[in-house]
Amino acid sequence: MEQIKNKEKDLPEIFLHSCCGSCSTAVIERLAERYRITVFFYNPNITNEGEYRKRFETEKQFITAFNANHPELEPVSLIEGEYDPEAFLQFVRGYEDEPENGARCARCFEFRMERTASRAVELEYNLFTTTLSVSPHKKTQ
Repeated sequence: MEQIKNKEKDLPEIFLHSCCGSCSTAVIERLAERYRITVFFYNPNITNEGEYRKRFETEKQFITAFNANHPELEPVSLIEGEYDPEAFLQFVRGYEDEPENGARCARCFEFRMERTASRAVELEYNLFTTTLSVSPHKKTQ
């Protein structure tokens, strides 16, 4: 008997903040059978615009391929947040010399999670999460 996946089921929606395509792959794969996912790419902390665009394009490519390879699942949607590195730099001003995993990282998480939560409420999502906690390079406590 063929296993029925989630298409046409009444699944809860989840708003998933993503920092990049590579970090979102495993998260999307784990959540896709249980949720209708909207990825929110919001990363004004990437101050080099070329790098930012490259990461966004990688995210789009992954989601397009994922949707094509999993027609039995609800398609994953993608929303790009506003790209405003100046607002981010202002928020972390005074923390420029902090080491990786230092206070600047906590400020960066705070900046992006506040905007993600606001956008989730604005779009009437009851659940949101982030891919930031999957990196082995970050302290997620």
